[in-house]
Amino acid sequence: MSILYTIWSLLCEMVSYNAQGTLFTPGKRWFVAAVISWYAVWLYNHDSAQRALIRRYCIFSLLSAFIIASIYGIWQYIETSDRIVFAMNRATGAAYQYSALSLVLMAVTLWDRLSLKKYFIFTSGLLSIYVIFLTETRSAMVIHTLAVSMLILNVVFKCKKLKSWYLSF
Repeated sequence: MSILYTIWSLLCEMVSYNAQGTLFTPGKRWFVAAVISWYAVWLYNHDSAQRALIRRYCIFSLLSAFIIASIYGIWQYIETSDRIVFAMNRATGAAYQYSALSLVLMAVTLWDRLSLKKYFIFTSGLLSIYVIFLTETRSAMVIHTLAVSMLILNVVFKCKKLKSWYLSF
């Protein structure tokens, strides 16, 4: 993806000088994300003593990014009362990036062995839906709400107390 964005942005720059690097920046981000991901996966596979620590660092970094993005998005809406765009120039891209971040965090938390994961997924799901609605991107509102609902239903049906209550009807 990084190479694709980089080549496409260079071609757009040659054809039109109005592109202003709108595709070059995502290309750099994809490249950095790929390098970090490859390193984390390599370290996870080669150092069995550090697997739990690497997993905790990944969850902590996702949680930090989610909290910072949520606070920044709400603060941006309070300050401007316009659509949230984060540090981008388009609210649609910001909505999908924030949605991906929050869904990955909720999915990783769901697979981890945290004792309070059902409460965390519920509150982070509601917070992420709120922030997505502040971006005012209709398709992201629908898709993200459905995805969060499916994750929450997954937690609800895995909870033993709720399963026995559900099956009694």
